[in-house]
Amino acid sequence: MIEIAHRHTGAVLQSIDAATLSSASLQGAALVSANLAGASLNKANLVRANLRLADLSESDLRDTDMRGSNLQGADLRGADMREARLAQADLRNALYDARTRWPEGFQPTGAVRDKRWGY
Repeated sequence: MIEIAHRHTGAVLQSIDAATLSSASLQGAALVSANLAGASLNKANLVRANLRLADLSESDLRDTDMRGSNLQGADLRGADMREARLAQADLRNALYDARTRWPEGFQPTGAVRDKRWGY
């Protein structure tokens, strides 16, 4: 069993009967302010998931389907999103840095780059 907790209050937002979040079906899940830092979510279904203000820093989001997801204000610093499907995802004010890996040719429109890493 995996429990996804609120990043500030610790309240459980979602419980998943699985050993890993890889390939998990979280379509339409309400994960506002979820603490998913460092999580392995590769190949997960996050279509139309609400990840507003979620901490996804250092997470593995390779080949994840995030079409139409709300990522407003999410922390994406150091996240690996190669091959992720991000069509119609809302990235307004999402935070990323030089370590964030985007799908080839993807432009994170509306996202904010954290320049503290300096490379």
